[in-house]
Amino acid sequence: MNTTTIAISGDFIGQIETPYGVQMVNHGQALDHMQMRQAQLNSLLQLMQGDDGLSEFRSLAHTAQESLLWMALQMSEEIGQMMNIVIRDGDKKRGA
Repeated sequence: MNTTTIAISGDFIGQIETPYGVQMVNHGQALDHMQMRQAQLNSLLQLMQGDDGLSEFRSLAHTAQESLLWMALQMSEEIGQMMNIVIRDGDKKRGA
């Protein structure tokens, strides 16, 4: 894994690990990132849905199918990491 840190201004509340490095985030960026990845994942999965989408997906080369599934997994993992950051930050603010 690349260990490059991507600096983002603001009060950092956490970091996520991605294939391209570590990203430090603040609360607002975590929420924005979650919403962006959720919309992207939703769109990707809608394209693979139904008879037409599923048959189109299955007609792709095996490596293309693996890449799309890896991308969906990466999006899901980033959403989970961001959710954990936001939850921990909320707990800290509430004194939990």
